[in-house]
Amino acid sequence: MQKTLTAAGLAMVMLGAGAVPAVAASASRWRTSYISKDTGYDNFVLDSVAAVGKNDAWAVGWRDQGAATSGAVLHWNGAKWNEVKIPGSTGSLQVVGGSSPSNVWVLGLTAQGAGAAWHWNGKAWTSVSTGYRASGVAVLSANEALAVGGDESGKGTGLHWDGKKWRTVPMPLTAYRISAVSKNDAWAVGENTNNQPYAAHWNGAKWTAVKLPTVTVPRGSSGFANFTDVTAVSKNNVWAAGRFYSIAPGKPGHNRTLLMHWNGKKWSSAVGTHETYALNITSDGAGGIWYTTFYKSYVHRTKSGRATANAAPRPPGRNDIDIRDLDHVPGAGKVLAVGQVEPTSGDQSWDAIIQQYDH
Repeated sequence: MQKTLTAAGLAMVMLGAGAVPAVAASASRWRTSYISKDTGYDNFVLDSVAAVGKNDAWAVGWRDQGAATSGAVLHWNGAKWNEVKIPGSTGSLQVVGGSSPSNVWVLGLTAQGAGAAWHWNGKAWTSVSTGYRASGVAVLSANEALAVGGDESGKGTGLHWDGKKWRTVPMPLTAYRISAVSKNDAWAVGENTNNQPYAAHWNGAKWTAVKLPTVTVPRGSSGFANFTDVTAVSKNNVWAAGRFYSIAPGKPGHNRTLLMHWNGKKWSSAVGTHETYALNITSDGAGGIWYTTFYKSYVHRTKSGRATANAAPRPPGRNDIDIRDLDHVPGAGKVLAVGQVEPTSGDQSWDAIIQQYDH
């Protein structure tokens, strides 16, 4: 399902706020920097990536080895990726975040399915029980971190690290992803109960749901809209990305990219016209954003609003690429993306892949 986005194919239309510049195709500076060893049998997936320094990043996920599943961790030193082991992490690892090379958190599950977190202080790993299944984490300092996720019941709960313990905090609804500017300014996103996107704000003490623009379904159609990711570039520049789907009776359904922007005072909304939707989003380090689409493309939107699309490069002999997360490298003008890549012909396993944008 590989497609290259074109300027005509991903023109954006603001809902009640004028037009957004079309997305033009661009010569890609993205390259594949890592593929896991092809064993022919074991699936290897990377779900989360966090850059904590100019030459320091972590990627986590899981690997099927026969009937067992184990967590997987990769560390980047600015030149290459090396697999490392976290003592006691025999389950799956789901998210990673950090504020510096000596303050990194990995959240996941033990082999028994219990929620746990592992902390890297720059020299060694320590573990704590959380009883929580995390899908997103924002790490601000040694004494401040937030996580979201929970379960599929819809009961809204999050986690807060105060320097001593991970504590459960109530949320209006379940959130999927999180991004923070400061300990008093964080955003979490997901799907509301009325088929509309959902966003909540953390003020340092509690989570509060915020009012968002309504995503209008065309007359005679049904559909839904949700957020899949969020990036807080600054307190006055927050972007949420996701999916808008609509279907008319007797006709094929349509997917659209959904973007919403917080300018410090209110949220505005934009819906794309191309048959795709956004999956992951991050800052570009210069006031703009990068986001991925379902059709395996990286879209860059500059601070001024100019947008260009870059097709995800396919390694020789491979077809489908499933990008699960991306993060910008602070102070380097680089972006890292992780996920999995389709096996070679006749193979039975998918392999972990990491791609990199070099400014």
